[in-house]
Amino acid sequence: MKPNVRWFTYIQIFLLLAMVVGIIGYRSSVLPFSALGLTFAVSLGGLLLVAAISLGALPVAWFKRHGRLAKHAVVAMVLGGLPLVTMMLMVGAAGFSVPRIHDISTDTVTPPEFVAAQQERLATENTLVYGGEALAAQQQKAYPHIQPYQSASDAQQTFSQALATVNQLGWRVIREDAAAGVIEAVEETKVFGFKDDVIIRITPLAFGNQEGGSRVDVRSVSRVGVSDLGANAKRIQRYLDRLDANLGG
Repeated sequence: MKPNVRWFTYIQIFLLLAMVVGIIGYRSSVLPFSALGLTFAVSLGGLLLVAAISLGALPVAWFKRHGRLAKHAVVAMVLGGLPLVTMMLMVGAAGFSVPRIHDISTDTVTPPEFVAAQQERLATENTLVYGGEALAAQQQKAYPHIQPYQSASDAQQTFSQALATVNQLGWRVIREDAAAGVIEAVEETKVFGFKDDVIIRITPLAFGNQEGGSRVDVRSVSRVGVSDLGANAKRIQRYLDRLDANLGG
């Protein structure tokens, strides 16, 4: 009796659907992040296991000329590798080699302090208390290019463009304090719906004997997860590049 080789494909489709259901459940606040993580870990492990079994079935299909077995084994292998390929395309290979940190700041000595974000975060989510010298050292090693931005524009003009840049990027503003030169915002990732908090701080500077310049510091912190896979550093750099363009370079 020949085995029902279609189960290779059926199992993989079921595990992929479990991942989709996990994402929908998390985005709709039905499932906590821990449940999403468990769903992904179990599903991905199952996908890779079936893919490995399918790979082992290919020689059997070849020698026994079992065309259906070969067909479903190949499909199962492709489906099993689909999540990994998708994550690689979304994150990039470099994202899996960065340190396991999720709090990035252009100022690691006196990082901007969140106020509004404290009210939005749950007790089960990551803290907004900065990790000190140990965190700063890891950031410097992995992201030496993340530095404060200096503008020749005065603080008021820079604040106006900083806020415009936040709106251009589609972030949700939760605090806007022109007098203090501080903006807090939230960016939500498109696929998983992860929320990351961002704070922008504008400080007046002086160039020589003339006042009018300003310094911009940006801090980005993930609400969930141990490693951000490089997302916060990319977000800060993307923001500063857009701000630089808005300020005329």
